[in-house]
Amino acid sequence: MTIPAEVSVYPQVFVPRDYDVFAGLDVDHHSIAATFTDHQRLMQSLRLPYSAGQLLNYVRKHFPGQRLAFVYEAGPTGFGLYDELEAAGHACLVVAPPMVPRAPGQRVKTNRLDSRKLSTALRGGELKSIHVPTPKYRELRQLVQLRDTHVQQLTATKCRIKALLLYEGISFPSDEGKEKQWSARVVNELLELPCSESVRFKLDQLVGTLHFNFNSAAAAQKQISSLLPKGSGTAPVHSLAQEPAWDRRDHRYASGGATGRSIADHQCAADCRVSRPGLERTFDRRQTESR
Repeated sequence: MTIPAEVSVYPQVFVPRDYDVFAGLDVDHHSIAATFTDHQRLMQSLRLPYSAGQLLNYVRKHFPGQRLAFVYEAGPTGFGLYDELEAAGHACLVVAPPMVPRAPGQRVKTNRLDSRKLSTALRGGELKSIHVPTPKYRELRQLVQLRDTHVQQLTATKCRIKALLLYEGISFPSDEGKEKQWSARVVNELLELPCSESVRFKLDQLVGTLHFNFNSAAAAQKQISSLLPKGSGTAPVHSLAQEPAWDRRDHRYASGGATGRSIADHQCAADCRVSRPGLERTFDRRQTESR
């Protein structure tokens, strides 16, 4: 069997002399192009189906008793391969594609050549891993992105409703000449506005979309709140964990997806303002303390 290496969730300095075999992986959604090298030579290149299990079975069979290090480029396949390799006790680096050294004038690009380039660069100690978020943090990120999507659609639908009323010369519900803030009562008033049949149909559809995005954002927020550590005691958590309101200004929620900051980033900002890995370490510590 292969000898497991000590692996940390957070990136550490990679020392090539601590390993015997270096595996460069070029990953797509169908297959893995793998190249294995040792400290002297290219050992072998092959293509496997996209399956961490088959890859692990291959290295157990062909490299028994040797320490392996894996590397692949960050991409749309995510970190599932990293999780399974790390769980099996192997060191695995996930690198940013622009940070992979490229020879000047090298124009030919294939999966096999890319995997060989990664393997050679890993052996030379030329690669540095990005920070890989923990699975719990990635789950939270998915939910925050979903909520941000619904909040953005909610805001866009409000604008479409106002644009439709302006175009048709219909006044938005107002009080003493001043437009009312969005609320459930205002939405009900929109359903009773006098207008033509076609405008009524479009307005009803937009109001239905408004309800859908509002309820979807609320459901996503409820799921987010269930994942947040309890008893954290930081103000940003309580403000961001509230249910969405019709008249709330949603810019702080919508900006999270564009800037890359999530609810967990805001939650941990009071404790760690240095870098995202620091924020995630604080989030993971709170997850542990809340158990």
